[in-house]
Amino acid sequence: PNALLKYNNNGDLIWKKDVTTNTRTNGFDCSIKQVLCSTDENIIVSAGGDTVSDSQDKVIIKYDKNGNLIWKKSVPTYYDNGETRYYRISTTNINNNNEIIVGANGSTDSSSKSLLKYDSNGNLIWNKKIPTYTDYGSTYFYRIASMSLLKDNSIIIGANCGTLREDSTTPNALLKYNNNGDLIWKKD
Repeated sequence: PNALLKYNNNGDLIWKKDVTTNTRTNGFDCSIKQVLCSTDENIIVSAGGDTVSDSQDKVIIKYDKNGNLIWKKSVPTYYDNGETRYYRISTTNINNNNEIIVGANGSTDSSSKSLLKYDSNGNLIWNKKIPTYTDYGSTYFYRIASMSLLKDNSIIIGANCGTLREDSTTPNALLKYNNNGDLIWKKD
């Protein structure tokens, strides 16, 4: 199974925890996307059943430094062509207030992409949709490729245009959000 492992400075295993989602309880069915440590020494894990599919849930999990589960929260769903879909976690980060920021992509260029913010207790504070662009008369969502946080907790997103035609003139973009999730600027 997929697991979170903690070793001491000598390389000795201290503890091991199987990682599962809320609907996929077999550790073999859950892929770990990212592991981060917060300033209060807790461990944040982003994971999900089959990270390339949107038909299985994705979670943010918080453990204490001893590997005890504090909470596990499912990433919100979105609707695409009348079906409920799970976002794919693209990137995760922790700000100065130990709040968790998640970049979440839908499965296709035309499906929703979101920036999510959780407080240190795992409560969803906000869910902000990523802007769209138009290419040859069709509207698409930018894909979240990377994320960095600035000292003031503002968020910089590197966004890709997804699948474009060879003759497309649509550029990739940088997006800046404030700590409240408001888009400050977009640079092509």
